[in-house]
Amino acid sequence: MTEECEGEITVTDPRHPLFGRKLRLAGLAYLPGHVRHCQVEIRPGHLGYVPFAATHLSREPAGAAAVLSAAAVADLVAAFQAVGFAGKARRRPCTLQRVRRRP
Repeated sequence: MTEECEGEITVTDPRHPLFGRKLRLAGLAYLPGHVRHCQVEIRPGHLGYVPFAATHLSREPAGAAAVLSAAAVADLVAAFQAVGFAGKARRRPCTLQRVRRRP
């Protein structure tokens, strides 16, 4: 059940993919699991739901941003290098296993 309302919300939880965006509020709803959500217009004519707790309307503090582990950073660097060199002929992407650190 959605309660219609008007206004605007800001996504304040840094863990949410829409973090920092201001969205038009269309309503408030309780979705399965009794979790309160804001029904928002993602783009004209397209509605979506953002957890109430992830918005500026919540009284609870926003969660901390995720911290990447060293292994996750290494995977990210390897993926970036693979994409960066993908369009160049006869070059192989650097992998962290092949990189030698200088003393």
